Amino acid sequence: MDPESIADRTTVGVFFRQAARYNDRPLVHHRDGDGPWQHETWSDIRRDILAVAAGLMDAGVKHGDTVILISENRLEWLYCDFAIQAIGAVTVPVYPNVSAEAVQIIAKDSATTFAIASDGDLAAKLDGGGSLRQVALMD
Repeated sequence: MDPESIADRTTVGVFFRQAARYNDRPLVHHRDGDGPWQHETWSDIRRDILAVAAGLMDAGVKHGDTVILISENRLEWLYCDFAIQAIGAVTVPVYPNVSAEAVQIIAKDSATTFAIASDGDLAAKLDGGGSLRQVALMD
């Protein structure tokens, strides 16, 4: 996948253009739990988005597919969302506190074949969700 081929007018296209411009400048400051503050540069996040996009393509996700993303707020959510968009798939975001029944209805109604969950408990909510083939975990 060539990030430069993504249309400049999309959110992901703008991100990749800015990542090339600001490269090693800090973009995000975050901390994991009570740990020390860390920063991620534009190039760090670009690298991680492209790695997730490559993994999605290796798993068979393609342009036009719908991908459920069920997770609490965290930096990896951004990587996954932008990776999904970068390959031309559609993100179906689901709040982590949604019931298993509702998640399965969303999966069925969106014809989702692939999902990303932040942990096994959230992945378990996807059991029996329509045409879902595979669930990947962030952790």
